[in-house]
Amino acid sequence: MIEPMKKVTLLTGASWEDETLKALRETGIFHIRPPENAELFDVTVKNRLWDNMLLIQEALGLIPQAVKAKPCKGDEDGTVLARELCSKTKEASSLEAQIQELEKAYEDQKIWGQFDPHDIDQLKDHSIFIRLFKARKKELGQLPADIASVVIHTRGAMVYFAVVTCHEPLCPIPFHEISMPEQSLSHLARMLEQKREALETIQKRILELYGAAQYMTRSLNECKALLAYENARNAMVRRGDIIYLQGYCPACFTGKLKERADIEKWGIVLENPGPEETVPSLVRYSKLTHLFRPVMAFIGVLPGYREYDANGPFLFFFTLFFAMIIGDAGYGFMILAATFFHAKRSPAPHKDLIPLLYLLSLSTMVWGALTGSWFGVEALRNFPLFKAMIIPSMDTFSDTSQPFIIHLCFLIGAVQLSFAHCQRILNTFPHIGFLAETGWFFLIWAIYFIVRVLVLNQPFSPLGYYCLIAALCLIICFGQQKEDGFFKGLARSVVRLPLDIITWIGNLSDLVSYVRLFAVGMSTKEVAVAFNNMAFNIGFDTLPAMFAAVLVLLGGHSVNLLLGAMAILVHGIRLNVLEFSKHLSIEWSGVPYDPFREPEP
Repeated sequence: MIEPMKKVTLLTGASWEDETLKALRETGIFHIRPPENAELFDVTVKNRLWDNMLLIQEALGLIPQAVKAKPCKGDEDGTVLARELCSKTKEASSLEAQIQELEKAYEDQKIWGQFDPHDIDQLKDHSIFIRLFKARKKELGQLPADIASVVIHTRGAMVYFAVVTCHEPLCPIPFHEISMPEQSLSHLARMLEQKREALETIQKRILELYGAAQYMTRSLNECKALLAYENARNAMVRRGDIIYLQGYCPACFTGKLKERADIEKWGIVLENPGPEETVPSLVRYSKLTHLFRPVMAFIGVLPGYREYDANGPFLFFFTLFFAMIIGDAGYGFMILAATFFHAKRSPAPHKDLIPLLYLLSLSTMVWGALTGSWFGVEALRNFPLFKAMIIPSMDTFSDTSQPFIIHLCFLIGAVQLSFAHCQRILNTFPHIGFLAETGWFFLIWAIYFIVRVLVLNQPFSPLGYYCLIAALCLIICFGQQKEDGFFKGLARSVVRLPLDIITWIGNLSDLVSYVRLFAVGMSTKEVAVAFNNMAFNIGFDTLPAMFAAVLVLLGGHSVNLLLGAMAILVHGIRLNVLEFSKHLSIEWSGVPYDPFREPEP
């Protein structure tokens, strides 16, 4: 559920400004709302804090997770250390690039041996000109007989040679000419040694700076705290000797805020937020809906304060979608085993994610058992235990099961979308508009019966006619009703009818989109079968064949499982966050509840 909020106005004396802010920060429950026309505090200070925070975050991102940070035992400035780490890292990257270029130049020049290019330039003063070429051995005979050449190096079919003449310009030679090096080989070797020594020194310092992560984190928290403090000070409105601060507090914490107000001698006013106010959202998870929290954190969306908290329905339908898309009991077992070993062996497992993975893997195993899919191997489903769990109408290896699964997808879609409209009916009641929402509920089921005709060629049910007539009457009669009379509302509905028809078509598209559950689940099964056939065609008769077949099975099923996980992100989450949320009128416009509080250690 979304925690109810109270709008809070806090009044105190102007001379108690700092004391008030410090006490308010200690409570850690007050979300400050800056006034609309507030003047920003010193821009230079704000920019400096932001720059330092970005710098430290960049430095912390460079530190590998495996590196153990040293505890803070001094007053070293984490910002200075972060700046040095970023600088040294860039310097090391530049040196590595230079070393690679020098190594390439050294390898290319090593072909010609040790010589000083300046000596070649001095020979020109004595009318001796040397040019370097490379060609294939069989092409070397094309060199004019009157041109002196010396083979310097041979590498495979390539010959590297020098042409020596006593005059210029030299006649054209039909081979690839190589530019004369600018540095001697020994000079390149010295440069390489110097660069490597410099890189080694920098890398040692970088390793030392890696251990200073806690100093950097401490400075980052200090910057965040100072920025929040200055923002809070800027949000205070001064009226002579009185200052006041406005914000929001969860209704369950108002008692704690009142107690602190009595101690600090604050004046405090509690109100319900106005309908046009942007109120922060604080989502309270139950033990069950808390399982879905990692998915919502991954998506990065938050319902608005006045929107519906759909985490419960999301969890139920997402679990079902996951099972249908992966669709294989063997894959579910793999996910279950991987989750179990990670939870047992990892020193710091993802505590929020592990229970969700257990739920998803078990649901996938149940769905796969009901449809008779075990790693896409048809023979496995004939084991007595596995065969007893199969529902014939859902048998994935039966051609007659496809219409039933498609029908089931449409039924699931109709249930989910109609659930959304049921929730809107409850939210609208007792306003007369709840009748219009009831009409949209009936429209979903009318569309369900229409889709059965269009996609599955089933006869149109008489119940569909009743749903369609009820939907049209309720939507047109009550869809635009306000306080100005029934007939004016009816007239508005008639005028808006073309737009409503477009919405009805959109609802048809939303319901049809649930067929993706069948399509993606079927593709997962077909890919598994294809890799199994490839492995069986290779055979298990000989040791090399067995090795190749096992490699195909492991690689193929791993890729298939990865594709299934991607399909979950694209399709399973989409049906919840887009189609279902649209019918629930969730716009994900929430502002996170971010109270003014002490920085985390």
